[in-house]
Amino acid sequence: MPTSTLTSKGQTTIPKRIRDFLGLKTGDRLEFIIESEGRVILRSATSDLIALDGLLDRSSTPPVSVEAMDEAVEEAVSQSFRESS
Repeated sequence: MPTSTLTSKGQTTIPKRIRDFLGLKTGDRLEFIIESEGRVILRSATSDLIALDGLLDRSSTPPVSVEAMDEAVEEAVSQSFRESS
């Protein structure tokens, strides 16, 4: 099991085996997740733009005009106002 030492400044070096496994490179951001059982999960918080490909695919949704969006917002605000009165 890879280990690391904490310095007096709270810094540590992530062992090469772990860096390689996570695909970490210099400048990458890390995320620490504290679980209720007391475990801490370390994972890369750096997103690769290629991994985001298709995330916002709207090809099956027809386009909406600005006017239609304005009308929808106006209706939602009016509805919210009526419900709060």
